[in-house]
Amino acid sequence: MRKKDISCKLRNKEFLSNLERVEKYTQDIWQKDTIHHPEFTFHGIKHSENVVENISKVIPVELLNVLSERDRYYLCCACYLHDIGMLFVPDKLLPLPLDTVGKFVVRKIHGTASRYMIHTIPEISSIFNKTDRSIIGKLCELHTGDISAMTESNLKHFPKHFPLLVSILRICDACDVTKKRFSEQLFNLMKLEPESYLHWVPMQYIDEVSLEGREIVVYAIVPAISEAGIKFLIEQMVIQKLNEEVSQVNPILEEYGFVYGTVKSEVSSDEYLPPDKKIDDLISNSKREEKTLELKILSSLSEKSMREAELAEKIGISTMGLRNRIFPLIKKGMVYIRENNKGKIYEFLPVDKRKVFLEDNDEKD
Repeated sequence: MRKKDISCKLRNKEFLSNLERVEKYTQDIWQKDTIHHPEFTFHGIKHSENVVENISKVIPVELLNVLSERDRYYLCCACYLHDIGMLFVPDKLLPLPLDTVGKFVVRKIHGTASRYMIHTIPEISSIFNKTDRSIIGKLCELHTGDISAMTESNLKHFPKHFPLLVSILRICDACDVTKKRFSEQLFNLMKLEPESYLHWVPMQYIDEVSLEGREIVVYAIVPAISEAGIKFLIEQMVIQKLNEEVSQVNPILEEYGFVYGTVKSEVSSDEYLPPDKKIDDLISNSKREEKTLELKILSSLSEKSMREAELAEKIGISTMGLRNRIFPLIKKGMVYIRENNKGKIYEFLPVDKRKVFLEDNDEKD
C-alpha cells in the first residue's frame, strides 16, 4: 500500500486483514480477464489502485477528517470492488440476454452487478459480515448512475456519512483519467469502435488530475499538430463528465461546508509528440452526431411538450446526457424549460416567441 493512501490510516487488525483479502481477490480476478470489454476504458486492478490514490489527491483533508476508521475501511474496500460487475453481469439483472442488449448495457448496470457479486460470490461475501457486506455493496452500486434519490429514509440503516462516502468514491473514480490508466499495449491490440476510441485517446495525454483550492484541474500535454482536436476531446470526454459528477456530489458536500468549483483543464502542446491522424475525422463525425441529436430533440418537442424522462427515453440518451445537449438549445432560445410537481418539462419555443424569451433572459443575466 502506498504511504499516501487512506488505507494506511487503518489500525484495526480485522479491517487490515479483510482489506488485504479484498486486494488479493481483485488482483486475481482481473488477471484472469485482462482484456475485458475493450469497448470501455481499463477497469482492472490498476484502476482500483488509482482510485485509492486519488483520495489523497482530489479530496480535501477536511472531508477526510470527518470519516471514522470504519468509514475509511468501507471506502477502501469499495475502491477495489466497485467495478467487479464489469466482469460478470447476472442474467437476472438484464432485461434481455447480453448478446441482444449489447455490451454497452454493462456500463449502465455494472454498479448493481458489483453489489450482486459482493453478496453472492463466496470468495467475497465470506470476507464481510452481513452489515458490512450490505454497506460496501450499496456503496459500489451507487458509484455510478443518478444519486439524487439518496434520502435519509432509504439510508436510515446506513452509516451517518454514507452519502459522503458515495461522493468521495465517485469523484475519485471519475478522476482516474490520466495516462496511468492508459495501456498502449492494449490500445494497439484492440480494434475499437469510434465511440470507444474517443474515450480511450484523451487519457494518454493527461499527466495529472489534482485539487487546487476548490477546483479539480486536469493537466495535459498534447501533440502540437493535433492540439485542437485533442483539446476538444479532453473538454468533451473528460472535463464535461467531471463537471457532471461534481454537480451530482456538491449538494451532499455542501452539508460539510465544501463544494467543488468548475473543473478546469491546463493543456500545453509539444511539437515533438506524434500527431493522432484519426482524431480529426472522428471529431467531425462526433460533431455531426451531436447536430443530429439536437435535431431529434427539436423534432420531438415540436410535436408536444415532454417531461425530461420521457424526452430522454424517446431520443435514447440518459437524463444527464439530455441536460447537457439541451442546455445550448435553451440558451439559444429554441427550447423553454418549466417545472411542476412532476419535474422538468421541456417545450419547443416557436420563432415568434424566441425574441421575447431571449430578451427576458438577457435581463436576468
